[in-house]
Amino acid sequence: MDPAQSWGRLASALIGPYEREIVGALVGAYQNLEGRIEVAYKRALDDGSTFPLQRLLLLRDELGRELNGLALPPELQQTITRGLADGQLASDYWALAQLNRVQQQAQQQGIEQAAQLFANATTNPEAILSPAMARQNPSALIAAAQRENALRNYAAGSKGSQVFGQLNRLADVDLRGRIIGAVEFHLAQSDSWRQLKGTLTNSLAISSSRAQILARTEMASAMVEGTKLRYEAEGIKEVQWQAVGSSRTCSFCAPRHRRVYRPREVVCPAHPNCRCTLTPWDAEWVELGLVDRQEEARERAEVMDELRNAGREPNYGPSPFERALGRKEAAEAVWMPPRHK
Repeated sequence: MDPAQSWGRLASALIGPYEREIVGALVGAYQNLEGRIEVAYKRALDDGSTFPLQRLLLLRDELGRELNGLALPPELQQTITRGLADGQLASDYWALAQLNRVQQQAQQQGIEQAAQLFANATTNPEAILSPAMARQNPSALIAAAQRENALRNYAAGSKGSQVFGQLNRLADVDLRGRIIGAVEFHLAQSDSWRQLKGTLTNSLAISSSRAQILARTEMASAMVEGTKLRYEAEGIKEVQWQAVGSSRTCSFCAPRHRRVYRPREVVCPAHPNCRCTLTPWDAEWVELGLVDRQEEARERAEVMDELRNAGREPNYGPSPFERALGRKEAAEAVWMPPRHK
């Protein structure tokens, strides 16, 4: 199976349940307060004894107290940390299978150095994984990560706390602001609760979408970190960018496809919702015949053609996440496929 395809399957299996937990918690926090928002709004709407401005100020004060309860459950932090840990370790196993794939290819081609391609003896995934896991079965990889108690392998436990804080700010600032703004607007128009509820539903959908993007991006980062840790342990000095070729591949990722970078210099994922990954690479593999230059060129050309067919042009500048790190230029590739003939 193509590495990008197997990575996509693993990412989907990890991200789906993870983002549902997060979005579900945000929706639940709102639903716990919707009844009280309805009561307060209808009372203000029916209050004919005060001036409109006074009604608005009273309602804003009441909502301010009610919306103090718009917070995510504390236990979600543990769920987030465990999810990221599982993602990192499952991706470590996936990277291990990629190394095994290279080694098997070398053995099949009769290359004498096949057994010495990597620094450590753990490159055979069947030493710690079942054959199903070695074939990169997403469910098996995730189950293995969970059995291993991934939390003890996830040194960056503070990341779960950071993500939980970002989500709470999303609820406290973004969603709260949308709720108050919608209430004030509809009260000024003397609109019904039904009209207000429609706007609140749309506001919740926008905030939920932002939470979903955050969840996907943080899981993608944890997964790529898992692969990098494995490559570093195995003495891998370069990594190859793998973009999931489709009409959704963006202008930053398509031109990086099949290019080779130093692990400490490359920034992957490149942007929110990025689906790209990194596979092991070594200049020696070209000399040994493990890298088919023309096949690499063909694969890259296909992704670039799909990009242009979607009406987009490649962007060779720094990616959004590179710019966020203050970089003025994109990471420099140490190798790239030849032009496709």
